[in-house]
Amino acid sequence: MGVDGKCSDNINPKKRNVTLSSSEDSVVIETKRQFWWIDGVNSEEEYYYTRNEKRDTVYGDWFVVTKESDYSFKIKVRENDTEDDRKINVILQAGNCFDYVTATQIGK
Repeated sequence: MGVDGKCSDNINPKKRNVTLSSSEDSVVIETKRQFWWIDGVNSEEEYYYTRNEKRDTVYGDWFVVTKESDYSFKIKVRENDTEDDRKINVILQAGNCFDYVTATQIGK
């Protein structure tokens, strides 16, 4: 995944794909731009929207995505006790610009 929308200054996450262990795990991803928010997170099962006015946190069944600062956000996952990998796409937005990060949590 990449950037959508007509953008002169993308959000530019420094990592586009991350892999997390099957244990409870987390990763912080930095961005090159500020003034963005978390639009939502999609998984293979459903789409999760931000639930607060700041648009800085998304809660899923097995993950939480939180904006940590103007230039970073954190993906935290619960233990994956299945053999199947789990995947989410974090959608970041700044005006009409969208950027994406894919996180995969490996199975046991």
